[in-house]
Amino acid sequence: MNKYIVKATAQIAGFVVGSILISFTIFTILDYFQPSGSTILFGFGMLVMAYVLYIMISIQASILESRDKLKNRE
Repeated sequence: MNKYIVKATAQIAGFVVGSILISFTIFTILDYFQPSGSTILFGFGMLVMAYVLYIMISIQASILESRDKLKNRE
């Protein structure tokens, strides 16, 4: 596996853990009040967040790779 992808994934891991905690809290609150429309919206939001995380990891891997190439040129 590409070392930049591994490093980018490690850097984003804190964001993922925070997102999971926030999502669990929101889901618990929504489940307590039992709003069916909000639960559907929450599920859609989770899908969007997963896609955004994938994009963020790709961007971060590209940034790390570019920085490494620039350091090697000097």
